[in-house]
Amino acid sequence: MILFSLTIPSVTTAQAPSNEWDIGWESDDEVEIMILDSSYNFNLVIEFWVDNSRPVPANIEFVVETNEDFTVDDPGSTSVDANTNESFEITITGSGLDELNELIDARAQHYDIVTLTANLMVGEQSSDSKEIEKKVQFSPVYQFTYPSIDDVKADMKAGTDKEVTIEIANKGNVDDAIKRIQFSFKGCPQMDYQLVSGLQTGTVISDKTSGVIKLLSPSSHPDKTCTFEVSTVSEGSNLGYVGSFTFDVDAPEKVSNNDGNSGDTNTENTENSAAEDNSLPFVPFSLSILSVIFAAFVRR
Repeated sequence: MILFSLTIPSVTTAQAPSNEWDIGWESDDEVEIMILDSSYNFNLVIEFWVDNSRPVPANIEFVVETNEDFTVDDPGSTSVDANTNESFEITITGSGLDELNELIDARAQHYDIVTLTANLMVGEQSSDSKEIEKKVQFSPVYQFTYPSIDDVKADMKAGTDKEVTIEIANKGNVDDAIKRIQFSFKGCPQMDYQLVSGLQTGTVISDKTSGVIKLLSPSSHPDKTCTFEVSTVSEGSNLGYVGSFTFDVDAPEKVSNNDGNSGDTNTENTENSAAEDNSLPFVPFSLSILSVIFAAFVRR
């Protein structure tokens, strides 16, 4: 009887395990960044820990919930020794492009939430569970389109001007701004321009922005094909983008001065010819007197 009574406390202790166990993230960052590579794919590794303060091992099964387009690799199930703290990893892979092959917007604080549930298993049943969450967001991508003109028919005559609209679109996943912008002509040093509106340094671009440029051609400009170039630099990436378009300048028409006087000259010559045709031949006065005397003598 004495031996039996002494063994009861130990059996009772073994059947009453402690419930002291917990899980948590290794990083205190509120948002984990899914860093996109040059192909806009990502591979995110999130570390977490399991603390088992129980006097017996803890058999735990993990379940991860996140965006259905992502691929998740988690530990599945594991056993954590008694009175130990172990670290584990969740690997999430995916793309930062949507079904239209465009970058997914990353302007919000987070894009999705990763939920990790740990179930403490006894046999095939869950006796307890813990749940933690982590916000995730794509890394920023700063990308402009090349500046473009909305009207490619920019041909003009010398001595005139023409307004064209230049557009720059933001193809990144966050807002960007124009760090620097420049305008220039190639092949036509006589051409000039005037910035009418928009396209200022520091302009923030969420979707796209545009500006109006007035092309100025001097009256002395020759017949020539000109190129107008727009170069801009992204504030976010510091990358440059150059767009250009060509147009023709028609020189003024040349007017000949001889053409205007030719009619008058011909008229004058015609009048002189007519005057000459209607006049009698000139006879000297002395010759006329001798002719009269000779005629009188002959009659006698």
